[in-house]
Amino acid sequence: MIAANGIATVVALGTDWLVFRLPEPPVGVEMISLIPSLQSSQGWFSVNAWQPGVPRPMALARLRALTRDTMRYAATLP
Repeated sequence: MIAANGIATVVALGTDWLVFRLPEPPVGVEMISLIPSLQSSQGWFSVNAWQPGVPRPMALARLRALTRDTMRYAATLP
């Protein structure tokens, strides 16, 4: 996903990983290890796209909220 100012905010890597650009790690979601090529990139956090053990409606709501958070964060970046 690209914000209006051209900054990447969310990237899907396959069907299992969502990588969010945020100022700090997200809470309330299952994180997964960042892929090696992004480990040196600050502000990118890998989240399990399926959120196992969480009811689907709750998982989707949290992922949508994270996406909104990334868009707000992108608006603050130069």
